[in-house]
Amino acid sequence: MTKIALSDLPDWPRLMTRAVAAAYMGVSVDVFIRRYEPSIRPRELKPFRYDRRDLDNFIDGPSRKSTQEALLLKQIRMS
Repeated sequence: MTKIALSDLPDWPRLMTRAVAAAYMGVSVDVFIRRYEPSIRPRELKPFRYDRRDLDNFIDGPSRKSTQEALLLKQIRMS
């Protein structure tokens, strides 16, 4: 099996190993385990994989989602 460097990919992969997910979040694996793993569960694949969408949703947090929802509701009401 040929290893592919992340820098060779056009974008981050959708499903990531723990090490790649940690790099995506910009932290070490140890920090990822302590800070993010309790809130972000990996997919039940062998080996476990983290979904990029779950990581993005965690980064966005509830405040950004609330703002986006409020803007959408405002647009709906104006139309």
